[in-house]
Amino acid sequence: GNAFVTHVISNSDFVDLSAQKLTSYKGGGFYRASDRRAPHNLYAKLEKLWSLAPAGATPPPPQFQYLATGADDPAGTSATGTEGEMFGLKVQWAFDRGNGQYARRSGGVVHSDALLGPLTTENVLVIECNYRTSAADVHSPEAQTIGTGKVTLYSRGKAFVGTWKRADRTSVFTLTNADGSPMLFAPGRTFVELARPGTFNTLP
Repeated sequence: GNAFVTHVISNSDFVDLSAQKLTSYKGGGFYRASDRRAPHNLYAKLEKLWSLAPAGATPPPPQFQYLATGADDPAGTSATGTEGEMFGLKVQWAFDRGNGQYARRSGGVVHSDALLGPLTTENVLVIECNYRTSAADVHSPEAQTIGTGKVTLYSRGKAFVGTWKRADRTSVFTLTNADGSPMLFAPGRTFVELARPGTFNTLP
């Protein structure tokens, strides 16, 4: 990271596992891959990163609430997915009823993981928030995720529109539907889009 960001992290209450620290580099299993150019070839082994957690560390609180097995599917608006733009890049998520997952296209091209293939997820959460210029770099936008705003959950082939709230940087998001009930996610993975207001639309 740039000097400003690394300084802020090293002087914060975060657990700093930077590869620039020798103990983290060895303990976290960091290594350089030969098929990419630096600095985009730095990887770590997750099982070793877990071992660097401080004594007494506990898992973070759950970020979302999930639909219980066998529970009735909440009412929502039928939707085949969503599309929008992230700072000029067109993004699209399309629902596949066959596997219950959303597939992502980025810039009109299937978004793929180098090892796992096309990127898919069970839930897509579009949080609408404002951006400001980062103090670390005038060219870097910084999402403002403390406060409240509109949120849309795409899950199980439906769209659920509601409100997000977050009190401070250590709080999880409170996500509620228009009727005040909690948003319930399908068990599985969730991809979060921090979108500027009005930049994403629901696909019927």
